[in-house]
Amino acid sequence: AAVTLPALWIAAALALLVGFGHALIALIVRETRLFWHERWAAAWIVGCGAGAFAWFVLSPLYAWVAPIWLLTALMMGAVGFTGAGVGRAEALRYRWSSPFRRWWRSPSELSPTAIELALGALLVVQVVALLAAALRTPLGWDGLFNFEMKARLAFEHAPAGQLPSGYFTDGSRTWSHPHYPLLVPFTEFWLYSWIGRIDQSAVKIVFPMFFLSLIGIVAGAVRRFSDRRAGVISAIAL
Repeated sequence: AAVTLPALWIAAALALLVGFGHALIALIVRETRLFWHERWAAAWIVGCGAGAFAWFVLSPLYAWVAPIWLLTALMMGAVGFTGAGVGRAEALRYRWSSPFRRWWRSPSELSPTAIELALGALLVVQVVALLAAALRTPLGWDGLFNFEMKARLAFEHAPAGQLPSGYFTDGSRTWSHPHYPLLVPFTEFWLYSWIGRIDQSAVKIVFPMFFLSLIGIVAGAVRRFSDRRAGVISAIAL
């Protein structure tokens, strides 16, 4: 249980970010048809970005309510609202019984060729290798002192969730780039909040997820100009 429970909390934290992103995309992108990998990639990026923005805006309230409760309520509310409104309309237009109408451009792409299946298998192997390498690689200078340090400061601050104002005025901390956007520090702080402690190994998962999101979006762009095979090849090349 000591091993599996943190993994479950990490999965829940990541799922909330992705679900939040899916809900916002459903509200914003009403007409543009997205490939499944574009939608999931954008959901991760938008969920983390919107979560970081909400984290910053709601920071004055952390003296009374912990950020994990505020942000979780916000994310679940967005998912529920989308599921009850926009999601219902989407389900009527693009039923799960025929998902290819939503995710693929033409019926000719429904049956992948043997070459595409082989390319897809190679891509899966690359993704697994990437995840394994990322989880075994140290965070490094930027990972520790430009990103993780801000997440740690917010997690250990009283009240939790607020970055100490002194950090932004301390000239001796300029090497840690206090002016950098808080997208990555928020994502790491979010994981820390869910597992209840600092865990530098756990936050390594966010970096391959950002990279995989980049691959998903680039592959989608290539696929729109060419075809599915070119999109998979571009993903393999990245």
